[in-house]
Amino acid sequence: GAEPRLEVQVRRAQFENAQAAGELQARWHTGPGEGTGAGRRFPGVLDMSGRLSRGEATAVARYLPLSIPDSARRYVADAVRAGRVDSANFKVRGDLWNFPYAQAREGEFRITGRVSDVQLAYVPPEGGRPSPWPAFTQVSGELLFDRASMEIRNARAQALGYELQRVDGRIPDLEHPVLSIEGQGRGPLAEALRFVNATPVGGWIDDALKPTQAGGPSELRLALVLPMDDLSKSTVKGRVTLAGNEVRLRPDVPVLAQARGRVDFTHQGFTLQGVQARARELRAHHHERLDFMKAEAAREARSAYELSLVMFNRELNVSGRRFALAETLAHLEHLRLLGQLYRTWNEPRGVWLYHA
Repeated sequence: GAEPRLEVQVRRAQFENAQAAGELQARWHTGPGEGTGAGRRFPGVLDMSGRLSRGEATAVARYLPLSIPDSARRYVADAVRAGRVDSANFKVRGDLWNFPYAQAREGEFRITGRVSDVQLAYVPPEGGRPSPWPAFTQVSGELLFDRASMEIRNARAQALGYELQRVDGRIPDLEHPVLSIEGQGRGPLAEALRFVNATPVGGWIDDALKPTQAGGPSELRLALVLPMDDLSKSTVKGRVTLAGNEVRLRPDVPVLAQARGRVDFTHQGFTLQGVQARARELRAHHHERLDFMKAEAAREARSAYELSLVMFNRELNVSGRRFALAETLAHLEHLRLLGQLYRTWNEPRGVWLYHA
């Protein structure tokens, strides 16, 4: 005849070790069918719930079920570097063959917890090399595992001394981890720039903000999408809001006093939106540049690029050299429109030559 139904019940079992303490209740029984598989006798049906009263955040990966992909458990182990689980609730209900229940109709697997003082390397070090993304420290918020996904909700954190709040992160599928994380915060503008320059964002915008010096408070909004299997496809969208700051874009440019506006940046570049500042020093600097350009063009007819090499006589990266050429051309055209310089087309070279 048919095999008898087996059932095991556990009521209010308490557990405690160096890594965690809590209690659980569980009921397991064999499935209705025969053999092994979904709906069959084994591995059976489990209904378990419980709570943690304390735990070590670094041990979370160790307690995740083995049926969760090894790559997912390894990511959690590498990403969570320190911290505490102040409380947590967990629930497993359904046919264990279908765990972790990718479809809601198959069952339920959910862990929710409050964590504090966590150090989160959201892009963990790999192959002995440090991560290009600075870890979040002092993370406090809600940690959620729901089936095959992982989330951080409404967290507070610190990144290179910049205070972040409303930090939300999500990996929809831990087997193929793509992390979306966003947050906002307040802090010194110098720290916001340090975050941009210390991460791959700086390289994506050709280190355009690397020479920038700034003081005063600022607000930062940041949104990242990081495919863990191919970080070269990462994207970023951010905004730094200026609120009366002092900003010097480059050492040879005067300080922008009481600067207000936004610096928007993505993985493709950055733009200044509505930036206003006291103009007295800029006007003086502008007239110095005009006098310099007029004198150099009077000495010898040259192209805008050649004159930019004279006015910006130092090593510049691609973005800096592009900026230098644009500024030189703007000064030359201004002088031409004032009738103080002229330009002549040089056919053999295919360029305009500016001269007095």
